[in-house]
Amino acid sequence: VTVRIMAAGEPMPEGQTSRGLEYRTRAGSKKRQMNKLTALAAVLDEQERQMMCGMENDIKLAMVYKLHADHCLESAYRMGLMDEKELYGCPDSDNEDAMEIDGEDGEKSKDGKRSKRNPLKKLFKK
Repeated sequence: VTVRIMAAGEPMPEGQTSRGLEYRTRAGSKKRQMNKLTALAAVLDEQERQMMCGMENDIKLAMVYKLHADHCLESAYRMGLMDEKELYGCPDSDNEDAMEIDGEDGEKSKDGKRSKRNPLKKLFKK
């Protein structure tokens, strides 16, 4: 029922959510499939290139996959931040000054709130 409401573009009834069902719609399913196929094709192309050059480089393969999959990881992370904000009323995650950063693993800061530390920050460095 919820997926039909989503597909029709209608607003969700009070107390009902579509969260987690994004890929159950036709458009969402196609988007997910394209993400997978694009990353797979890039890795297979790189494997073929390496075989033709007579080399093996697993790190390069991983980098090619990461290049084509990073946007999915970032999107999932941002969705999780939005869910956290909605559930717990956390400050805006894009506001670096919203929380004091303390510690390496997101420990609590002096004011008792969780520190604002993006665990994926290292992954998105260019």
